Amino acid sequence: MLRSHSYQWDEDCAARFAACNTNGSAATATAAAAAAAADKETRRAHRAWIFRRALVLYHRIVHWTNQQKTRSIIKTNRWMLGSIFLVTLLIVVGMLAFLGLVLVWAFKHSQCFTREAGIVWEEGPSHDLYRECPAVPYATYLHKTTYRPLPRKKKLPHICITTLTDEQSPSLWQRTMRCRNFDLVGHLTWPSRQAYAEKHGYSLIDYSSHIDSSRPPAWSKIKAVQSLMSQHEEPKPDNNTMTATAIAASGTIATRTTTKPCDWIFWMDADTVIMNSTIPVESFLPSDDDDDGVDRKRSSRSNSIDLIVTLDRRFTANSGAWLIRANSQWSHRFLQEWWDMRGWVRGPGLSLSGDNAAFGHLIQDKLQKRKIAKSNYKQNNSNKNDAGEKESRSDENDEQKQHIAFVPRCTFNSFGVYLQPIQARALHNSNNENDPKTTTTNELLSSQEWYQSPNFYHKGDFVAHASGIDQKEAGIRMLLKRAQ
Repeated sequence: MLRSHSYQWDEDCAARFAACNTNGSAATATAAAAAAAADKETRRAHRAWIFRRALVLYHRIVHWTNQQKTRSIIKTNRWMLGSIFLVTLLIVVGMLAFLGLVLVWAFKHSQCFTREAGIVWEEGPSHDLYRECPAVPYATYLHKTTYRPLPRKKKLPHICITTLTDEQSPSLWQRTMRCRNFDLVGHLTWPSRQAYAEKHGYSLIDYSSHIDSSRPPAWSKIKAVQSLMSQHEEPKPDNNTMTATAIAASGTIATRTTTKPCDWIFWMDADTVIMNSTIPVESFLPSDDDDDGVDRKRSSRSNSIDLIVTLDRRFTANSGAWLIRANSQWSHRFLQEWWDMRGWVRGPGLSLSGDNAAFGHLIQDKLQKRKIAKSNYKQNNSNKNDAGEKESRSDENDEQKQHIAFVPRCTFNSFGVYLQPIQARALHNSNNENDPKTTTTNELLSSQEWYQSPNFYHKGDFVAHASGIDQKEAGIRMLLKRAQ
C-alpha cells in the first residue's frame, strides 16, 4: 500500500518534472529567438549607420569638390561673371527707371490734358475791334502812322529777327516730357515771318538746330541772340533757301542768313504771329541821332536804350518778344547775367521753363539799381550849381543810364484773347447789338479787361502772342486767318 502510494508519487513527480522541463525549454527558445532578432536588428542598424556616414562623407567630398570647381570657375571667369552681374543689375535698374519715367510722364501729362480737357477755344471780340496803340516814349526812326523816315543823320540800322522751336531738340527727355508742343507752331508761323523779313529787308534766323539740351528749350533764346551779337559777318544765303510758299507746301523750315552784321536783334517766340506786315520795326526803334528834329529830351533818351520790352500779365517784363541792341557792352552783360540765373531753371514737363520769370526779375533788379544810383547821384550833387551839375552829368556811371525802355504791349507783343465757346458767343452777340451810328458798347463787352486795352490784341496790331493756352496750334491757326 505504501509502495503503491510511493510509486504513484514518483509518477506524479516525474510527470510534473517533465512538464517543468518542457516549459523551461520553450522559454529558453523564445529568449534565444528574441536575442537573435535583437542582434540582427543591431547589426542592421549598425550597417545603416555606417552607410549613412559613408553617404554623408561622400556628399561632403562631392560638395567640397564642387566648391573647388566653383571657386576655380569663379577665379578663372570672375570678370565675365562680374560683367554678367553688372549688366543684369543695369537692366533691372533701367526697367525700374523706365517705369518711373512712364509714371512721371503720365502724371504730368494728365495735368496738361485735364487742364484744358474738353475746351475748344474761340477768339475774343477784340480781334474784330480797332484800338489805337499808344506811342512809344522815345524818338524813333520812322513816323508812327505814316512810317516815313524822320529827319536823321544816320542810316537805318540792320535788324535781325530770330526764333526757335523745340522740334529739333537733341534731348529725347525734353521732347517726351514737354507739356506744350511747338512742332507745328514753328512751321505755321515761319512763312509769314519770312515774307515780312523779305518785304522790309530784315534778316531771319532760325536757331532750332542749336538748342542747349541742358535746359528747357526756351532758355536757348539767350544763346540764339548771343550768337548773332558775336557774329560779325554771317555766311551768305544758301542757294537752296526756299520761299514762303515752298516752305508752307513742304512743311520744313529753312534758315535765312545775311551778309550784314545785326544792329538790333528782334526775338520772337514761336507762338507769336505777325498780324500787320505793313508796320516796320523802325517805327518803334529808338533813333541814334542826337537831334532828329523832335524833342531833344526824347532824342537823348533814345541814345541810351539797349533793350526794349513789354510788360506781362503780372506787370513784369515778358520774354516772348523783345529787342536788344547788338553792338552794346551792356547788352552782352545783360544776356550773360540772364543765362547765369541757374536757380530759375525749371525741369522739363512743365508749361513754364523759368526763363520768363528770370527775365522779369533781372530787369526789376536793373531798374532798382538804377534808381539807387540816380538817388545817390542827386545826393552827391545837390550842392553844385547848374553849370557844375551839367558838367558832372557826363560822369554818370553806366547803371544810371536808362538802358531799358518799356513800351505798350500792343507795340509788338499783344496777347491774343481766347474764350470758351459760351462766353465768346455771348460777347460776340453783344458786339453785334451795338449801334454802329453811336458806337455805344454793351456793358458786358466793355467790362472785360481786354476791351480796348493796349495789352491785348485788337485789329491792326503788329504782333499777336498766343500766350496763356496749351492748345498752341489751334490758337495760331485762328490768328493766321486774320494776318495781313
